[in-house]
Amino acid sequence: MFAGCTALTEITLSTPKIGDVAFANCTNLSKVTLDSKGENIAFAIGARAFENCGANGFAIDFNGEKVREIGNRAFAGAGLKDIYLNFHGLELLGGNIFANTTLSTVTIGDGIDLESLQLNGAPFMGLTVEISGEKYVKRDGVIYTADGSKILLVDSQKTGAFTVGDEVLEISPYAFANSGVE
Repeated sequence: MFAGCTALTEITLSTPKIGDVAFANCTNLSKVTLDSKGENIAFAIGARAFENCGANGFAIDFNGEKVREIGNRAFAGAGLKDIYLNFHGLELLGGNIFANTTLSTVTIGDGIDLESLQLNGAPFMGLTVEISGEKYVKRDGVIYTADGSKILLVDSQKTGAFTVGDEVLEISPYAFANSGVE
């Protein structure tokens, strides 16, 4: 689509599917805004769609839109400074979506359904995941459902031995993929 276009600096997207590598290596692309224009659509961001974008800073404004999927390495190497995931409808989060960024923390709000979210590989490798809301709780680098009965995600900074408590009845697929737990 626009891959490698260095003249592109900002774009607003209303297209539901943003293809694989669509804007990869647009090194001057600093801002992307999603806008469904009032239509009931869910966006899908393809693999490596914004890889290596915004060498001097990159921001994506989800604008309260529904995002169904974010593909593998979608924002890898992008100049992201922070990101807040709080949109409804996210079903799939690819592996290494934030690899090689300057991002250190990802904040997840109650809009994200961590219990049904399919994590492929380690989307948060090297990052701290913070929780904003009341649906989930984070204790000692581990994110649980509010009642503590399900382990949803373990931070990459969590290392060493780990004991699953008696209150835990379920562990999500790939819950430990991001961690250094032995």
